[in-house]
Amino acid sequence: MKVLFLTGMYPTLRNPAGGVFITKRLQEMKKRQIDFKAFAVNCSSSIPRRLLSNILHRQSIMRIASIMPEQNETKETKFDDIAYTLLQVKQGILDLEKDKLISDRLIEATRFHQFDIIHAHRAYPEGYWASCISDRTGLPYVITAHGSDIHATLINYAKTRGKILYALERAQKVIFVSSALLRDAIGQGYSGNNAVVIPNGYDPDIFSSSKGNSTKREETIGFIGNLVEVKRADKLPELFHAISKIRPDVRFVVIGDGPLREKIEKGCTPFRVRFTGVVHQSLLPKLMNEFNVLILPSREEGWGCVIKEAQALGIPVAGSNAGGIPEAIGAGGIVIEDGPDFISEFANAVIKLLAFPPDRETIIGEAEAFSWDNIVAKEIAVYENILDATNKSKSDARKLK
Repeated sequence: MKVLFLTGMYPTLRNPAGGVFITKRLQEMKKRQIDFKAFAVNCSSSIPRRLLSNILHRQSIMRIASIMPEQNETKETKFDDIAYTLLQVKQGILDLEKDKLISDRLIEATRFHQFDIIHAHRAYPEGYWASCISDRTGLPYVITAHGSDIHATLINYAKTRGKILYALERAQKVIFVSSALLRDAIGQGYSGNNAVVIPNGYDPDIFSSSKGNSTKREETIGFIGNLVEVKRADKLPELFHAISKIRPDVRFVVIGDGPLREKIEKGCTPFRVRFTGVVHQSLLPKLMNEFNVLILPSREEGWGCVIKEAQALGIPVAGSNAGGIPEAIGAGGIVIEDGPDFISEFANAVIKLLAFPPDRETIIGEAEAFSWDNIVAKEIAVYENILDATNKSKSDARKLK
C-alpha cells in the first residue's frame, strides 16, 4: 500500500511544531512500514495578479511559508524525521482556475509514483484537489475534516461550498475528528453516507502519566493554543480577572503565540501571568506539569488534541461546549455552556476543579484509548477496506468482460 498525503498543515522554519498532529500520524505510519509521500502545497501570485486581485477586492488565495522556493518547483524538507515534499505553485495573471492549476501540478509532481490511495487533510482545499486528481486518475481518496474546513470554509464561504460538498460526497470515506464536527457538516448539506469518526491522538511517549506531577508548588491555570479569537484568547484577561477575584493566589501560564498576544499581555498586567510563546511539543510536559487545570474556552474546536495530552499527565480540563471539546473532555473535567454568563461560569468551574479535581486515575483513563498507535490503526483499517472494495470492483468488471 502506498499513500499520497495532501496537507496544508505542516512544520515550517518559523513554526517547527506546525501541523504536529499530521507529523505524528506519519511517524506512526512509518513505524508500521506504510509507504507514503506527504505533499504540502503553497501558492503565490505574480505581482500583476496581486494588483488585479486588489482591484477586484479578492482575498489572497493562499499563505506563503518562509521555507518555500520562489518558483514552480518541489523541495523536500525533513521535520522530526518525516520528509515533506513542498510544492510551490506560482500563479500568473491568466491562471484563473487555481484548483485546476494545482491539481495539474500535483499530478505532474507525483506521476512517477504508484500510489494506491490519497489521504487529504482538510476538506478544502486539499480534499477538493484530491477529488480532482481522483476524477482524472481513478485513485480512491479519503478526507479528514479537522474543524476550520467545516466551521469556517464550508459554512462561511459560498464560493467554495459547492467544491467542498462535491469532494466530501465523492470521497470513498470522510473521517471527522469528532461527532460534533460531523453534525455540523450534515447541517450544511453533507449527506454523511460515507462518514466515520476518528479523533486525533496524543503521543504517550511524550505525554505519559509516569511523567505527571501530582504535587504542584503553586496552583496554576494553563492555556495552550494560538492567540486568536476562535480560541477565545481575547477573553483571557477577563477570565483571569474573574478567577483572581476568587483565588488571588493562583498564577497563570499562556503557551502559544498569535496576533492577539500584545493586546492580551497588556490586559493581563494586573495578574501573575507567564507568556512562553510557542513551545515544541517535546518540551510541553515539563511546563504542563505545573498546571492544576488546563483551560480551553474556544468558540469553535474540531477536537482539541491538547485535552488528551493534559489528561494523559493527570491534569483536569475546563472547556467550552464548542465542537468536539465535550467529547474530548469526557469525565476528565468540566464543560461550560456558552451564554451571557460564560466568563463567570467558566471561572467558577476552574475554581471547582482546583478544589475538587476528578480522581487522577479517572483523568488518565480518559486519554489512554487515544494514543497515535490506536488512531492510526483505525485509519489504516479504513484504507484497507477501501482498497479491498476497489480491487473487488475491478475483479468483477474483468469477469463481466
